Amino acid sequence: MARDENCRKGHEPVRMCVFCKGRYPKGKLMRFVAVNGHIKRDDTAGFPGRGAYCCTSRRCLERAEADKRGILKRALKI
Repeated sequence: MARDENCRKGHEPVRMCVFCKGRYPKGKLMRFVAVNGHIKRDDTAGFPGRGAYCCTSRRCLERAEADKRGILKRALKI
């Protein structure tokens, strides 16, 4: 059976929050990238390269801000 070209219409990729390990649609998460060794939030998803995702729950956002354990650095392989 031939695969219909429209079968993936409306599909949204799923990504995992690096803090709570929850899986969410990509559009519901914030993306972080490493730029010249510094971690920056990528609101437009325009930066190339590896990205790490964080959900918008208060707990995860607080953990992303503090990031004492270096979770984002490890996820971005800095």
